[in-house]
Amino acid sequence: MQRRRGWGALLLMGVLGAGSAGCSGDESDASSAGSTVPPSTVSSTTGPSADTAEPEPTPVATEAEISETTTSTTSTTSTVAATTTTTEAERSIEELEAEVAAAYELVYEGYWECLRSPLDCDTSWLVEGSGSAVAMQNTMQGLADRDRYVGDDPVGYFVIESIEFNDDQTEATVVTCWWSTAVLYTTPVDPTRPPGPDNPPTVVNDTPGTSRQMDRLERSLGLWAVRHSETIESVAGENKCG
Repeated sequence: MQRRRGWGALLLMGVLGAGSAGCSGDESDASSAGSTVPPSTVSSTTGPSADTAEPEPTPVATEAEISETTTSTTSTTSTVAATTTTTEAERSIEELEAEVAAAYELVYEGYWECLRSPLDCDTSWLVEGSGSAVAMQNTMQGLADRDRYVGDDPVGYFVIESIEFNDDQTEATVVTCWWSTAVLYTTPVDPTRPPGPDNPPTVVNDTPGTSRQMDRLERSLGLWAVRHSETIESVAGENKCG
């Protein structure tokens, strides 16, 4: 599965520079929809019309015949029920994938919001108290302490490569590729004057790069949030996301 959005990428080595941490970290707590099978119907026969000869008496079924018919009907009903359950499960996986993909877009937006406005952003896309939440807080604090921030320049885009769920579908592992063109800034050339066209902010890092990462999202109260993130690959100066 691939989803591409025109935003940026998580490449803390290239974007944030030395001394700042990413939002990844370990912590001790740390599909297509099928059609449903309609219920089977019971067929019935109508009696003879008024102008037909009187029908012969209907033979009485033996106990063995009744037992055989009942067993056959029960078997058929069980098969239909099993088929219906399977197709509903397939549809729910597709819906969950779409739900997680939408949630990941909010994760992505929230991440860049926090790098543009360190310590003044919504972090509800992170599981509170998780390793990723602590790492993101440390990253923002490091940026604020150095008067650094990501600017409003285009930051690239990301591609969802895969989404996998655990058995009870309360956790999703999302593998993504992020292409980053974000620019990290600090105070203007003349810090005694306000920033402006004649006093632009100082560029700290503007090297683009690729980062492939794996995020583990958890669902709680109907919302998906990141508990754990880890970088799989980082390449400076090259777009490997396609």
